[in-house]
Amino acid sequence: DKTKIEFLGISNGANLGLLTLGVEQQRYHSAVLVGAGVDREWKNWIPEANYINFAPHAKLPKLIVNGRYD
Repeated sequence: DKTKIEFLGISNGANLGLLTLGVEQQRYHSAVLVGAGVDREWKNWIPEANYINFAPHAKLPKLIVNGRYD
């Protein structure tokens, strides 16, 4: 139901969504992330700035959509 989606992130917006959803626990209740690919360069980032480290903190219902080459 598209009226119940509170956060929609596409491409880099989906990557930033990992950070946003991990930090903003009260603001959002559901999310759709489209094309949130994990970049190999992220492994060189400090943990405090790495998007992927925020993903486990996002407890809300989420749908992540990726294609084969995303």
